Amino acid sequence: MKFGLLITISLCMALQMSAQDRREEIKEKIESKKIAYLSDKLDLSPEEAQVFWPLYNEYNEELWETRFSGAWAPRRAERTERKDEITDAEADKLLESYISSQQSEIDIKRKYTDKFKGVIGSIKTLKLWRSERKFKEDILKQTKHKRKGRSERR
Repeated sequence: MKFGLLITISLCMALQMSAQDRREEIKEKIESKKIAYLSDKLDLSPEEAQVFWPLYNEYNEELWETRFSGAWAPRRAERTERKDEITDAEADKLLESYISSQQSEIDIKRKYTDKFKGVIGSIKTLKLWRSERKFKEDILKQTKHKRKGRSERR
């Protein structure tokens, strides 16, 4: 009995690690595509690229930390709660947290807009923000298309 339980637990852990590895692999693949996409759209000179990419990586890291720190934790919790089982006080708290997290993201973008303008100029900074948005839209469309294809095969 104990042996069977041990095998079951080991199998579950292996599957979980495999799923985490797969998510990490997908994240890295998307990040590589994003860098290639932005490189193409921004057409940076070698001098600009040398200063821009470390700054862009710093921006992404700060944005990541803000999104997945405690400030966004209530949004993750919100997805797991049933909407009809939430109180007004809980809803107010989630709304405030949502607005606060959005403001934090805007503050980071404002800060890095000034830094990017100093490195690549205003026009390329505007292209950066537009290209990032377009890349996200394209990835979402691809993901939706893949999911639709999988559901049709079932």
